[in-house]
Amino acid sequence: MESKVFSMFKRVLVVASLLLVFTSVFNFKTIGTQAAENVDSQNLTDEELDQELALIDEEASNGELEFLDAEDMDKNEVYTEDDLATLEEGLSLIESLPDELATEDTTVERLDWMIDNTEDSELQSALVAEKEKITNTVPVIAAFSAGKCARGIATAIAQNAVPIAKILKIKKAVKVAGGTARFANKLVQSYDYYSRIKKPGSRVAKYSKTTAMKLALKKTAKATPDAFDALYALLGIDSFINGCLK
Repeated sequence: MESKVFSMFKRVLVVASLLLVFTSVFNFKTIGTQAAENVDSQNLTDEELDQELALIDEEASNGELEFLDAEDMDKNEVYTEDDLATLEEGLSLIESLPDELATEDTTVERLDWMIDNTEDSELQSALVAEKEKITNTVPVIAAFSAGKCARGIATAIAQNAVPIAKILKIKKAVKVAGGTARFANKLVQSYDYYSRIKKPGSRVAKYSKTTAMKLALKKTAKATPDAFDALYALLGIDSFINGCLK
């Protein structure tokens, strides 16, 4: 009897050991897979972005594209109607900017022109604040009334990281895309889409804000690599993405 019990006990131990080994190996593989899947390279080349878009479109057409679960998505709306209106206004200012102000030595004059020509009070306040940073003047209280999106757009417009030579490419790309309203609408809708889907072939990973923005710009502008770089230099900065696209 004792020998029978001992034999059964040994079998249980063997089964338990096998289960433990199997579980450990499975967990190791899963963790490794998830870690790899969650690595979202933010330095994708132009060709790699095109390949990623092709994979997404293929999965969508086959009905295989998966969306993130509610708990994996950001709690806030990706954008508001006010944010969209501010984005449209900012792009409109760039599209309408006189060519003589698109030079390296006309930064203050360019901001003055935008301040005088915008109809968005929040964007105007944010542009005033950016001008004051450049000219080292005392900030006015009105500057702090600007919303996050307006401040993000103003920072993007005023930043020195965007070479003036790219302004003309941005203006052309927006025009080719159908104008500011159409470009802004399609951009925020595309960003919303790419920030909510799972990466093709992945069970858990989602795109980073940076990659979602790059994919959205590629899909929206359908521009040349140079024009894409110009648009990303303007709209790929953290202050814009975090201010306008949650």
